[in-house]
Amino acid sequence: MWTSLEQGRYLHFVRHGHYRSDEMDEGKLTALGRKQARRAARHFAGLGIDSIASSDWIRAVETADILANELGLTTRRRYRVLREMLPTRLPMLAVPQARRKEGAQRIERIIQRFFRQCRGQRHEIMVSHGNLIRALVLRVSAGRAEGWYRLTADHASVTTFLVGERGIEVVGVNALGHLPAQLRTNF
Repeated sequence: MWTSLEQGRYLHFVRHGHYRSDEMDEGKLTALGRKQARRAARHFAGLGIDSIASSDWIRAVETADILANELGLTTRRRYRVLREMLPTRLPMLAVPQARRKEGAQRIERIIQRFFRQCRGQRHEIMVSHGNLIRALVLRVSAGRAEGWYRLTADHASVTTFLVGERGIEVVGVNALGHLPAQLRTNF
């Protein structure tokens, strides 16, 4: 799958696994979510992952820890900037302007911080959240995040960006080949 790749930084954004949304579990992964994370590691087998980072929310941290353990990585970084967001207006939901503005600014900070060119080839995993990943896809491909809610980001899916000689490219969206049908969820 990953043969004869172009030079550049490959940012593989993985949406966290399925999680409990009730307050008592603080968004911890379910057994299904842990299984999805282990299967997501198969997507990267043999690729030579250089680093792994995640949002600091528990479901992303747990997913990143499972990926790191499966891939033999010891160092993981946590970033507040990679948390979930609502970067634009939504049909049928009032999102305060301050929250939308903060989300839009955070997308720009993520691009400035992580979407940098490098020498050679690097593969980095970023475990994050569906809204953020979908907004990044549209911001990179269309120049704005409007309409992100029309895209799908399944649990443990992989969306890949290449930062190379031609700038930032979207090279894969919501990849699910590593998950059998019975493990695919998005809510």
